[in-house]
Amino acid sequence: QIIHRDIKPANLLLDDAGVLKLCDFGSARSVNGCQSPNRGQIPFVTTRWYRPPEVITSTLYGYAADVWSFGCTVAELASGRPLLPGSSDADQMIRIMK
Repeated sequence: QIIHRDIKPANLLLDDAGVLKLCDFGSARSVNGCQSPNRGQIPFVTTRWYRPPEVITSTLYGYAADVWSFGCTVAELASGRPLLPGSSDADQMIRIMK
């Protein structure tokens, strides 16, 4: 059981059969249980545009962080542009809260 912590379009690949693969597990960490936050994590591991609010605010996080990043990624793939292209951490949080 792991949390990837850096889901974004650049970390999605298609194999020869057209199957989507998630790559770059360099920031991944194990978690204990589906709802358990992973304590002691480095707060800013994800790329800003895909970073969930709990990571920006340095609160504990778990699997929901990957769900947020995946949602931002799907929105970008569907629209052709980033969903929340913040220019700084503060700007990113403002965009999320709107």
